[in-house]
Amino acid sequence: MARLARITTYPIKSLDPVERDRARLVTDGALDGDREYAVVNENDRYVNGKRTADVHRVRASFDDDLSTVALGTDGTHGARERTDSETKRFDFESDRTAIDEWLSEHFEMPAHLKRDATGGFPDDTTLSGPTLVSAETPREVASWFPDIDVEECAAGYGPTSK
Repeated sequence: MARLARITTYPIKSLDPVERDRARLVTDGALDGDREYAVVNENDRYVNGKRTADVHRVRASFDDDLSTVALGTDGTHGARERTDSETKRFDFESDRTAIDEWLSEHFEMPAHLKRDATGGFPDDTTLSGPTLVSAETPREVASWFPDIDVEECAAGYGPTSK
Protein backbone atom coordinates (compact mmCIF):
# COMPACT_ATOMS: atom_id res chain seq x y z
CA MET A 1 0.00 0.00 0.00
CA ALA A 2 1.41 3.38 -0.96
CA ARG A 3 1.59 6.14 1.63
CA LEU A 4 2.52 9.79 1.38
CA ALA A 5 5.63 10.28 3.53
CA ARG A 6 5.97 14.05 3.15
CA ILE A 7 4.90 17.13 1.24
CA THR A 8 7.63 19.51 0.14
CA THR A 9 6.95 22.83 -1.58
CA TYR A 10 9.22 25.59 -2.82
CA PRO A 11 7.57 28.94 -2.04
CA ILE A 12 10.17 30.76 -4.18
CA LYS A 13 11.19 28.85 -7.29
CA SER A 14 14.84 27.70 -7.13
CA LEU A 15 15.24 28.53 -3.42
CA ASP A 16 14.94 26.41 -0.28
CA PRO A 17 11.94 24.13 0.31
CA VAL A 18 9.39 23.91 3.09
CA GLU A 19 8.02 20.65 4.46
CA ARG A 20 4.30 20.84 5.11
CA ASP A 21 1.71 18.71 6.87
CA ARG A 22 -0.87 19.41 4.17
CA ALA A 23 -1.40 21.46 1.04
CA ARG A 24 -4.45 22.13 -1.08
CA LEU A 25 -4.61 22.17 -4.86
CA VAL A 26 -5.02 25.59 -6.52
CA THR A 27 -6.62 26.58 -9.84
CA ASP A 28 -3.98 25.17 -12.18
CA GLY A 29 -3.53 21.92 -10.23
CA ALA A 30 -0.41 22.94 -8.34
CA LEU A 31 -0.01 22.76 -4.57
CA ASP A 32 -0.90 25.98 -2.78
CA GLY A 33 2.27 27.95 -2.18
CA ASP A 34 4.51 25.82 -4.41
CA ARG A 35 6.67 28.02 -6.65
CA GLU A 36 4.15 30.80 -6.11
CA TYR A 37 7.03 33.25 -6.43
CA ALA A 38 9.93 33.36 -8.87
CA VAL A 39 12.97 35.60 -9.06
CA VAL A 40 13.19 37.20 -12.50
CA ASN A 41 15.64 39.58 -14.15
CA GLU A 42 14.92 42.82 -16.04
CA ASN A 43 13.98 40.75 -19.12
CA ASP A 44 11.44 38.71 -17.10
CA ARG A 45 13.62 35.58 -17.33
CA TYR A 46 14.03 33.29 -14.35
CA VAL A 47 17.06 33.85 -12.16
CA ASN A 48 17.83 30.22 -11.36
CA GLY A 49 20.78 27.94 -10.74
CA LYS A 50 20.98 26.98 -14.40
CA ARG A 51 21.76 30.57 -15.38
CA THR A 52 23.08 32.18 -12.18
CA ALA A 53 25.44 30.32 -9.83
CA ASP A 54 24.74 32.74 -6.95
CA VAL A 55 21.26 31.22 -6.62
CA HIS A 56 22.92 28.27 -4.87
CA ARG A 57 24.27 30.58 -2.16
CA VAL A 58 20.89 32.04 -1.17
CA ARG A 59 19.29 30.60 1.95
CA ALA A 60 15.57 31.16 2.40
CA SER A 61 13.39 30.25 5.36
CA PHE A 62 9.69 30.90 5.75
CA ASP A 63 7.25 31.37 8.60
CA ASP A 64 4.49 28.78 9.10
CA ASP A 65 1.85 30.65 7.10
CA LEU A 66 4.31 31.48 4.28
CA SER A 67 3.70 35.22 4.64
CA THR A 68 7.33 36.11 5.37
CA VAL A 69 10.72 35.01 4.11
CA ALA A 70 14.16 35.37 5.68
CA LEU A 71 16.86 35.76 3.03
CA GLY A 72 20.56 35.30 3.63
CA THR A 73 23.52 33.55 2.08
CA ASP A 74 25.69 30.60 2.88
CA GLY A 75 28.53 32.94 3.81
CA THR A 76 30.09 33.60 0.43
CA HIS A 77 29.20 35.85 -2.45
CA GLY A 78 31.71 36.04 -5.23
CA ALA A 79 34.90 37.38 -3.62
CA ARG A 80 33.01 38.92 -0.67
CA GLU A 81 32.34 37.20 2.65
CA ARG A 82 28.91 37.70 4.14
CA THR A 83 27.73 37.09 7.68
CA ASP A 84 24.55 35.76 9.24
CA SER A 85 23.82 39.29 10.47
CA GLU A 86 23.03 40.08 6.83
CA THR A 87 20.06 37.69 6.90
CA LYS A 88 16.89 39.77 6.68
CA ARG A 89 13.23 38.94 7.18
CA PHE A 90 10.66 40.31 4.74
CA ASP A 91 6.88 40.30 4.53
CA PHE A 92 5.82 39.15 1.04
CA GLU A 93 3.11 41.81 0.79
CA SER A 94 4.50 44.92 2.47
CA ASP A 95 8.24 44.48 1.82
CA ARG A 96 8.23 43.72 -1.90
CA THR A 97 10.49 46.68 -2.78
CA ALA A 98 12.95 45.69 -0.04
CA ILE A 99 12.97 42.07 -1.27
CA ASP A 100 13.72 43.26 -4.80
CA GLU A 101 16.54 45.45 -3.50
CA TRP A 102 18.04 42.53 -1.56
CA LEU A 103 17.82 40.25 -4.62
CA SER A 104 19.31 42.88 -6.94
CA GLU A 105 22.21 43.48 -4.56
CA HIS A 106 22.86 39.77 -4.12
CA PHE A 107 22.76 38.96 -7.84
CA GLU A 108 24.48 42.23 -8.80
CA MET A 109 21.84 42.88 -11.47
CA PRO A 110 18.22 44.08 -11.50
CA ALA A 111 16.07 41.28 -10.07
CA HIS A 112 12.58 41.16 -8.61
CA LEU A 113 10.10 38.73 -7.16
CA LYS A 114 7.17 37.84 -9.39
CA ARG A 115 4.00 36.13 -8.10
CA ASP A 116 1.41 33.75 -9.54
CA ALA A 117 -0.98 32.43 -6.91
CA THR A 118 -3.08 30.43 -9.41
CA GLY A 119 -0.45 27.82 -10.24
CA GLY A 120 2.96 29.26 -9.61
CA PHE A 121 5.91 28.91 -11.94
CA PRO A 122 6.30 25.18 -12.70
CA ASP A 123 9.09 23.87 -14.92
CA ASP A 124 6.57 21.90 -16.96
CA THR A 125 3.62 24.11 -17.90
CA THR A 126 1.94 21.36 -19.95
CA LEU A 127 1.86 18.78 -17.15
CA SER A 128 1.95 21.02 -14.09
CA GLY A 129 0.93 19.84 -10.66
CA PRO A 130 2.45 17.82 -7.83
CA THR A 131 5.10 15.21 -8.52
CA LEU A 132 5.02 11.99 -6.53
CA VAL A 133 8.33 10.21 -6.06
CA SER A 134 8.52 6.66 -4.76
CA ALA A 135 11.17 5.51 -2.30
CA GLU A 136 12.59 3.40 -5.13
CA THR A 137 13.30 6.40 -7.39
CA PRO A 138 16.52 7.58 -5.68
CA ARG A 139 17.74 3.98 -5.49
CA GLU A 140 17.22 3.53 -9.21
CA VAL A 141 18.78 6.87 -10.16
CA ALA A 142 21.80 6.21 -7.90
CA SER A 143 22.34 2.87 -9.69
CA TRP A 144 22.95 4.77 -12.94
CA PHE A 145 25.91 6.71 -11.50
CA PRO A 146 28.74 4.75 -9.83
CA ASP A 147 30.08 7.80 -7.94
CA ILE A 148 26.73 8.75 -6.31
CA ASP A 149 25.29 6.85 -3.36
CA VAL A 150 21.59 6.49 -2.56
CA GLU A 151 21.70 9.02 0.31
CA GLU A 152 23.27 11.69 -1.89
CA CYS A 153 20.74 11.08 -4.64
CA ALA A 154 17.85 10.96 -2.17
CA ALA A 155 18.65 14.42 -0.80
CA GLY A 156 16.40 15.89 -3.47
CA TYR A 157 13.66 13.29 -3.06
CA GLY A 158 13.23 12.59 0.63
CA PRO A 159 13.24 9.41 2.70
CA THR A 160 14.47 6.24 1.00
CA SER A 161 13.14 3.73 3.52
CA LYS A 162 9.73 2.13 3.26
